[in-house]
Amino acid sequence: AVELAQNLLNTWPDAAPALRESALLIAGHGRFELGDFVGAEGAYQRLLTMNLDPQERSAVQERLLAAVYKQGEASEAAGEADAAVAHYLRLQEIDPAADLAVQGQFDAVAVIEGTGDLTGAAVLLTDFRLRYADHDLGKGIDARLAAMYEQTGDVAGAAAEYVNLSVSSDDKIGRA
Repeated sequence: AVELAQNLLNTWPDAAPALRESALLIAGHGRFELGDFVGAEGAYQRLLTMNLDPQERSAVQERLLAAVYKQGEASEAAGEADAAVAHYLRLQEIDPAADLAVQGQFDAVAVIEGTGDLTGAAVLLTDFRLRYADHDLGKGIDARLAAMYEQTGDVAGAAAEYVNLSVSSDDKIGRA
């Protein structure tokens, strides 16, 4: 199906928009299912340049986000930390409010932290806290940042986070 759809797109680039849209959907979904997330991303990007109705545009954008996120997962699994972080952070460029963009930035922090770059992880985690202050993934960020700062020798940063913890009304550490 993917080959036929791609053949149609290559052979008849001026085909009717509805036909091109169908071929791109088949190519995008097919490539996604085959694990070709780069190819799926390309098809979804092309689809988003077309005149789609709002519901269809939203569905294609969700699939685009999923294709990019899967590229991040694949890079992370292959031990390619820089590529994984880049893919995870690209999600914000597509739709910063999307759940996958939030998850992607959080995962990027973990990848950077896993490389031992606690300073870089702290910078990205601080940005996460600013962008997504009320998100569930943000619970415990103050304590996590305090630990990162302590491990890097940033006493002032750690102290500021402990102050945040002490004034937090829902944190048992802050009340202790």
